[in-house]
Amino acid sequence: MIGQNVLLLLLVVFTTLFLSPKTESNPPDVNKNPELMLNIDCTNYFYGKSPEQISGPSLDAYVDSILSSGATILMINTQAQRANYDSKAFEPFWQGFDPQAGDDQPYLAGLSKEAAARWRRLVTAMLTLHQQDIDYPQRIIERCRQKKVSPWISLRMNDTHNNDNIDHPMHSTLWVEHPEYWRVRDRKIDYYDRTFDYAHQAVRDHFMGLIGETLDRYDIDGLELDFLREPYIFKIGRESENRRLLTDWVQTVKNKVDAAAKQRGHDIGLSVRIPAWPQTAKNLGFDIANWAILGLIDCVVVSPRWATIDNNLPMSLWADLLHDTDVTLAGGLEVRYQPFADGPAQMASPEIATGTAASLLDRGADVIYLFNYFFMHFSRTEWSFEAFQKRLGAMADPQSCYRQSRRHVLTYPDVQAHGEPAAALLPSIAGHHFFRLYTGPKPANRSCQVLISTMENPSLNPCLRVNNVPCALKACHSDTLIYEVPDAAITAEQHTIEVISIDDAPLTITRVEFFVAEEK
Repeated sequence: MIGQNVLLLLLVVFTTLFLSPKTESNPPDVNKNPELMLNIDCTNYFYGKSPEQISGPSLDAYVDSILSSGATILMINTQAQRANYDSKAFEPFWQGFDPQAGDDQPYLAGLSKEAAARWRRLVTAMLTLHQQDIDYPQRIIERCRQKKVSPWISLRMNDTHNNDNIDHPMHSTLWVEHPEYWRVRDRKIDYYDRTFDYAHQAVRDHFMGLIGETLDRYDIDGLELDFLREPYIFKIGRESENRRLLTDWVQTVKNKVDAAAKQRGHDIGLSVRIPAWPQTAKNLGFDIANWAILGLIDCVVVSPRWATIDNNLPMSLWADLLHDTDVTLAGGLEVRYQPFADGPAQMASPEIATGTAASLLDRGADVIYLFNYFFMHFSRTEWSFEAFQKRLGAMADPQSCYRQSRRHVLTYPDVQAHGEPAAALLPSIAGHHFFRLYTGPKPANRSCQVLISTMENPSLNPCLRVNNVPCALKACHSDTLIYEVPDAAITAEQHTIEVISIDDAPLTITRVEFFVAEEK
């Protein structure tokens, strides 16, 4: 439900509506909903490429491969602490780098020999494109227009990669020279201590300069403020008192976006990517409901940060909060699957990604948002190129998504405000366990299974019920037990899984999944 201030996306091939071609002079109609969003980060194209592999046609081919997902909005990320184009607001990645000098040059002095070689290759690739007079964001925008896809730019509002190494060449001069702008200066306990503190005017001005440059330089359909890189933007305990300050800052961003839209002659949407739980977002300083009521934003992307895909994102809570607004609600998919913090991690399989998308769409998401879904990431996994196209493309159409085989997994929220109670459900150690999984529309006449992994001897065969209906054990593989779910247990939206060990002896459960077979 994107309103008058949001951009329109062309409908994908399996829809029944068609729009007029999109050109620079004929921007998209903003009264239609987007169907699939995909974010590409600022370094992915350049990684692993030699200078000979860098060119305009090579970049076009890269964009085409991404768009084979069926994305109708492409979120083009252009920076971390530095920019991947010749920015005047942020230093380019290659600023200070001498391609003729050795790895002992000051620019690379903070890296190990192996890291210096990798970083040299990356920045050489970026510099090569620049030396060919190719502007990375502009080239992708043009390719999107040719492919009838809507180009947005996504800006990371507090990226802090490699902050454990102050001498890393990724850092901006502002960050290096002004540690007083860090959230925490006197210690380094966790990854987020050295993110910028937005309470400082200089920090807000730094990012506002990038926003202004982006809107002035590029004719885009929308701008995204990515607060999940990183969500910790105020000092610990000072988030509430600075919440209004951030709202005023977003109002200024909105004013700039509206001015750019007037100059361009078409609407430009404003999206924010924020932590998954409403109270966590508010505790960190983001007054999202108020931003929506004030008309400051057009889209809210509710998402995990990075650690794991999250099948149980609270979409219905967000849908209720945004109910009386014209704000589009996007459900974010990460590409990593990890049942619990510090537990085993893997790439989310096609069935896990599909299950999560189905769950989010069923509970109020208007659109699915994909982060880090690049086919190159899926080598040596069960993702084939055909699966990449089929699975992701289906997420643009809820009914197509629901019909596919899908796997709903239990994970955890990977962003919490300091002092909030732990929200992880796994590992679960007890003799009697309950788990609740959102599973999308009722999978009538389809085979369903529950999989659990346990650290104890699986031959003990704990009793498992779904919605209080006993389930028969079908198979046991290593540490995983697979149970058949009878039709009498199947319902819509969510399933409650109960596990009872023999004699109520403690049982450690480390994974819970609900599988739905493909519709025949």
